[in-house]
Amino acid sequence: MAKQTKIIPVDVRADAAYAALKAAVEKLRFNVESSDDAARTINITTRVSAFSWGERISASVGAGENGETVVTLASAPKLATNVADMGRANRELESIAKALDEELHGGASAETPAAQPAKANGMDFVADEIRKLAQLKDEGLLTEEEFTAKKKQLLGI
Repeated sequence: MAKQTKIIPVDVRADAAYAALKAAVEKLRFNVESSDDAARTINITTRVSAFSWGERISASVGAGENGETVVTLASAPKLATNVADMGRANRELESIAKALDEELHGGASAETPAAQPAKANGMDFVADEIRKLAQLKDEGLLTEEEFTAKKKQLLGI
């Protein structure tokens, strides 16, 4: 099973995002192995299931490419022998992303109207679209400027 990563742009300062992330993880009752408030990182483990020995999830708050605040979630299997998780790792990351959004916005979306259609189809939609655009740029079908403009539109910045 490959490592999975989710990058979530947030519309608050890093300290507020980290506080919301900690509250979200606490509400989900994940096992927090360690946290570093100065570095704004949390290391989480999930429980064993019928399909997996569990995951190790690292969560961090920092600056994105354009200086915006982002929450980065990365999941990897606890055991290298895990070859499939039946989508569990992605569901765990999605549950953290949803709980974080609820902490930040009280269940109501504070997104700009331009960003709402992209988010309505799921948090992964934006990342998938950016990956597709990057591939088009790599193939020479998009210029760097076109890629950057479309990426900013998808991220709502």
